Amino acid sequence: MALNTPLINEQQPAQFYREILEIQTYLDKSEKPQFTVDVVVVPTVNEQLDDIDLVDMIYKYNWNLVKDVNLEGLPSEVDKTSIRNDLERHLQARLSKQAIKDNIQNKVMADFSKISKYIVVGPDFRRIITVSTRYSKDKTSLLIATAITHRTLLNYKPPSFQELLA
Repeated sequence: MALNTPLINEQQPAQFYREILEIQTYLDKSEKPQFTVDVVVVPTVNEQLDDIDLVDMIYKYNWNLVKDVNLEGLPSEVDKTSIRNDLERHLQARLSKQAIKDNIQNKVMADFSKISKYIVVGPDFRRIITVSTRYSKDKTSLLIATAITHRTLLNYKPPSFQELLA
């Protein structure tokens, strides 16, 4: 039976910031926390602006980022399909149509960055996924560069309420 492992991001601020506080407390109090770090550099996209729908192209690009997110190494009872489906939805919507128009499409020259963080919560681990994307547009082309960082805390034990207050 698959474990229901939630994916938390900034759209759930209370849960997200509680997790961040707990992770920071855990790291501060642990003598030698066990963690792994994996960085994926997504191939850069350079599109000519002639005949493309910029909003649609960026939505598709963001949606396709999920294939570059590494879910390997998570315990077998974790529902990776559910996490991947949630990530697809969140990644595609990480920039609204209005934000794309205001920050990229309607500007002659644009340099816009977006950083999104996601936390995969499991019983004895936390995986923090950071997606950093830079969108650069000039008069003729759009350049998109993305790096995805995965930090996995192993043998994680959430701090007690008393430890959080200390």
